[in-house]
Amino acid sequence: MPVSSKPSLRRPLDTHAHVLAEAAAYHDYLKTNSIPALRRVLEYSEEVISKMEELYSHNVKILEILNEFGMEEKSLAVVEHLGWMEQQLENVETDLICNRDTLSNLEDVLAQLACVLEFEAARVAGLGFSFRVGVGDDDLPPGLRTSVYAQWEARRVHRLVTHSFERECDILMRTLLEEAPLDFLEREEEFDVAR
Repeated sequence: MPVSSKPSLRRPLDTHAHVLAEAAAYHDYLKTNSIPALRRVLEYSEEVISKMEELYSHNVKILEILNEFGMEEKSLAVVEHLGWMEQQLENVETDLICNRDTLSNLEDVLAQLACVLEFEAARVAGLGFSFRVGVGDDDLPPGLRTSVYAQWEARRVHRLVTHSFERECDILMRTLLEEAPLDFLEREEEFDVAR
């Protein structure tokens, strides 16, 4: 099957309302599931590293004792085990660094989604931008009063800025949703099947 005809896990985001609902679901998912789970993984990884470092230092002491008593065969086995432990410790530390980066990225996404959703909530509640436009007599078309033209210009600027913000918010939400992790998409699929 060609890649282009593969079925997508994502539901189509045809309207702004679909995008907004999906962004709100993703925000909640990050806040309640993904980020707390990743924090628990980080805590566990740090505990594992601490325990592994303790075991490593304990094995180093054992190696020193074996060397003092001249037990080369057993000390070679301990050296080999220490090499394996170093590799495992390095792997866990690498995973820890990757998970910290992932957590940082998810927290950034959560913050961006929170800002966009707050803007949308304020807009729906009727809270928006307020503009005051200074208009001089030179700017006026013939036959218009300054106050009428200033109100008209303020409304025009308000519409332009609000539309621009809405468009940018929609683009940002779509971009963040495109980069949503697979576990979020699979959660949606399970929800659809349960319906």
